[in-house]
Amino acid sequence: SASLQDFATALQFWKRYLQGASQAIHLPTDGTMRVENPWSGKRVPFAIDTTWHSRLQQFCQQHHTTHFVVLFAAFARSIRDWAGAADFLVGVPVSNRGTPDSEQLIGHIANTIVLRARFVAKESMRKFIRRLHLEIHEALAYQYYPFEELVEQFAETTGNCSLPLFRIRFVLQDMPDASARSSTLTLRPVQFDR
Repeated sequence: SASLQDFATALQFWKRYLQGASQAIHLPTDGTMRVENPWSGKRVPFAIDTTWHSRLQQFCQQHHTTHFVVLFAAFARSIRDWAGAADFLVGVPVSNRGTPDSEQLIGHIANTIVLRARFVAKESMRKFIRRLHLEIHEALAYQYYPFEELVEQFAETTGNCSLPLFRIRFVLQDMPDASARSSTLTLRPVQFDR
């Protein structure tokens, strides 16, 4: 488990990483926010066919990065182009199993981290992906810091507790067919919207 010193180091990282980031992002579809549930949203699932998956895998190998980084970069670029925002925050669920102690635990130990999509003028997409790779790798090193604590700390630091820390969420479920079968039981994923 993480020590108090580890939490202090993690908090310093998150404060430095999020410093100056804008919580406000205005998407073209926002319109007027409803009072009864201003944080509701929609999910947009999609699948990548085998041809595009092969191309993605090849690109990742050539650039020494992961599917997550490349897809997150493309997603962030789309949001930038769509919303006109050059610096925004995105929530990402993580497994929170980054320590040897937590790897052997059974159960759901998820956390949320906040990634920053910060675009630099005239930076190529390849350089953006390389920079994101390093930033995401560093952020994942501090994934154990409780998201609820980060929200409180960020609100205290910025003096703004009326806006959520992020308004956009990126979830990558990089799984092959999740069906399982035994002689007496068949399990398959069920899609639903909340």
